[in-house]
Amino acid sequence: MNKESPQSEPSRVIVAERPDYFLCAFFVVVWLLPISWVGMTKQRVPLVGTYANDMYRVASLFTKRLQGSVDYYFQVQFEDGWEWVNIPKRDYASIIMSGNRTRLDRMLQDSVYSPRGMKQRQLLAEYVKAQYERRNPEHSKIESFRYVVVLFPVGNKLASQKRGWTEWPIETIPEEQQRELSVHFFDGRPGKNSLINSLRSSAEANGPGATEP
Repeated sequence: MNKESPQSEPSRVIVAERPDYFLCAFFVVVWLLPISWVGMTKQRVPLVGTYANDMYRVASLFTKRLQGSVDYYFQVQFEDGWEWVNIPKRDYASIIMSGNRTRLDRMLQDSVYSPRGMKQRQLLAEYVKAQYERRNPEHSKIESFRYVVVLFPVGNKLASQKRGWTEWPIETIPEEQQRELSVHFFDGRPGKNSLINSLRSSAEANGPGATEP
């Protein structure tokens, strides 16, 4: 005896009542057009800030070639001297995040173009000063503090090390690879935001067509 198989219900296609024009426009304006702009012009998107531009560059598959790597140096002047003396950075940040970079490197990198960068570096300088003087009570007090940023261009022999990562003695690095990031004092005097002021002066001298480094 054959049983009748139940008839299958016809498949139904659910159609949205209306397309979501807002989300489509949002995607085009906020994401598609900006990454297309970065990819084709290799320039920053104006008015959206540094973080958004970093994301657009990543989405555009790194349209700017890496010029090199940077490292930061701590230098101090003591009350009884005038020379800048380099002090080891790793004594104040033992956790290595990647390669030879510590948390302090990341903090300094983030502070370069931050509107609060000078304040952040001042607080870090005060921390290093307090730690140094606590560990070295026989030494003179620190009078001033400065950060030096060093560029190691791609292919430079100092950029690659056969042994484990170490901090190169700054005396062995050519001066043209060194830039003073900022100087800080501990007696109430305002510090000098040296690198940003230098970049701003260069941009003003080159006119509105100057590109950001």
